[in-house]
Amino acid sequence: MSQLAQFTSLEQSRQISEKVDTLLSIQGSTQAIGLLGRTVDISGTTGSQTGIVQSISFKNGQPELTLKMGDDQFLPNVLLSQIESVR
Repeated sequence: MSQLAQFTSLEQSRQISEKVDTLLSIQGSTQAIGLLGRTVDISGTTGSQTGIVQSISFKNGQPELTLKMGDDQFLPNVLLSQIESVR
């Protein structure tokens, strides 16, 4: 009986973990949508850059932004974690 209780508790913990992961994914999506049309500063391999969020796509459930840069070029695949500031 004790093993059954432990298994049930373990299964409940796993389900809670999955729900938290889903909630975090939804929160990231909501944040990304709020950035459409906003000017953001990002960190990248070439230093800080500034651009306007033009579109959002999702890769493996994670939002990726496409920015329109000052020279009318587009920078795809920008992660939310790269954003330094939002104007």
